[in-house]
Amino acid sequence: MKNVWLLRPLPNGTNQLHNFLEYDFIAIGYPVGKSLNGLSYEKVKKELARFDMDEGATNVYNFISQMKIDDLVIVPDDNSRDVYFCTVTSQYIYVPNVDNQKKGLGYPHQKTVNWFFNKEPLNRNDFSKELQASLRSPKTITDLTHHLDVLNEIIFDVAFISGGVLKGKAIETVREMLEEDQTVDTRLRAAELALKYDL
Repeated sequence: MKNVWLLRPLPNGTNQLHNFLEYDFIAIGYPVGKSLNGLSYEKVKKELARFDMDEGATNVYNFISQMKIDDLVIVPDDNSRDVYFCTVTSQYIYVPNVDNQKKGLGYPHQKTVNWFFNKEPLNRNDFSKELQASLRSPKTITDLTHHLDVLNEIIFDVAFISGGVLKGKAIETVREMLEEDQTVDTRLRAAELALKYDL
């Protein structure tokens, strides 16, 4: 995992979480009738301004350009309880057939993902007060990378309780964290997890 993002599943004002889970993708709204791939922040803002949506330029730019493959994404349902976890598996994808303002559509900017925990949610009330506070961010997209250590521990704990494939993924992630290109803090955290779970 590289960075951590909170993404609200409400593109164009409609909760699309059920589609996200069924079809293994995440998306944001801002339908402007064209792909925004490769655009600078200034050009994204200019495109959105044509539809009076330029206040969302940071959301769009972060989703398209800053959210990378292998980043961890936390998707909270709007029931104030359920929280889903996934990792990004693709670059930006533009889907023209949902690029309109019709109710229930308007989510053309997408990325594919792999969901953790067999697409089952965790209860946010089990998280630390600090993480719960961050999950209340009203923004469409919020950078939560400063919670990476806590989130790694949550994921590993649930993965090892669940066992099987999730355990294998947890072990693989620890090995990735131990790579030389990681920071010293990240490698130390991986070593702690390896010792804790006898990897």
